[in-house]
Order: sequence, then C-alpha cells, then structure tokens
Amino acid sequence: VPGSEIALFIVVALVCSIPGAVLHREVLRCLGHRRNLCLVAAVYAVVLGLTILLLSGPEARPYALAFSVPIGFTTGWVYPAMNGFVAAMVPPGRETETWGWVTFSAVVLSWAPPLVFTVIKETLGDLRLGTTSLIFFLVVGGVLAASVDDRAIPVTAGALDQSRTTKSSTRSAPGVASTPANGVNSDEAVGDSGAA
Repeated sequence: VPGSEIALFIVVALVCSIPGAVLHREVLRCLGHRRNLCLVAAVYAVVLGLTILLLSGPEARPYALAFSVPIGFTTGWVYPAMNGFVAAMVPPGRETETWGWVTFSAVVLSWAPPLVFTVIKETLGDLRLGTTSLIFFLVVGGVLAASVDDRAIPVTAGALDQSRTTKSSTRSAPGVASTPANGVNSDEAVGDSGAA
C-alpha cells in the first residue's frame, strides 16, 4: 500500500473525528456518561467488525478509504466519552489522586492490546483475526462501564461544577459549628492554635 494512501486514510479519519466529538456531547446530554460510553464501545466494535469482514484482501483496497470515515468518527467519540466518564466520577478534592491512578493504569495496561494482537497475528498468521482482539477489549470495557452505578454522576461538566458549588455552599456560616469530612472543625482549629 503506497504511503500516500495511508496518509490520506489518517487525514480523513482525523477530520471525521471532529463530528464524532460533537456527537459525543449530544449523546451525553441524552443518555448520560455510562450509557454514552457503552454505546460508543458497541458502535466502535461494530465498525471494527465490519471493517474486518468487508476489507478482506487486496481487491478491497479501493474501499479502505471509505472505512476511514466511521473509524475516525467513532475515534472522535470514544476518547471524550472515556475521559468524561472518568472525570465525572472523580470525588471533589481528589482530582490529582484519581487522575494519577487513571494515568498509571493506562500506562501499566497499555501493552495488553498490542501484545494480544501480535500473539494472535504471529501465531495464526492472520492480520484480520488479530484485529478482532481489539473488539474483545472494547466489549470488556463496555461491560465494565455498564456495571458502574452512575446515578450520582452528573451529566455534563457544567453539572459537575454546579454540584461542587452546591456542596461547598452548604457549609455553615462563620461562627456556626461545622464539621468537614476530616472531622476537624476549622473554627476549633483556629481557636486552639491561637490559645497555644
């Protein structure tokens, strides 16, 4: 395959990822984070499955460019769906710790799909069968996302900011005793430090 065809495939996929990201926002508003992520995982698995089935050899090469459109579209949808799902579950005040775990997990597990793909391709000698391993990971991710209870997850980033503002505005006024999550009353802490 000439390099120019590969470059054109990548450019078309990148351009088509923009409407995918826009669709993500609309689907998110209608379905919420969990259902949005499950839907895009299913759509992406179907797109990859159709690509594997229909692009079966050199005679299908002229049609490969057409598949860059749905692949780019779903790629533009899946990444904001994954990041939005995780971001919406971050407990207030624990953003750094949570994103540290997300980054750590991504780095530690990033070798698994390429390894499975390579083992299948090298063992069986079939590139198409190796690509089906990606569908397996999408299905597992979709099943795991479907098992998350999302009733407490806000639908949009604006709702997330609003819920944090609401939580912080429910604190009591100065001079009124309030006990935060750490169990230390800030008025008592100030009073104790001043007495010492």
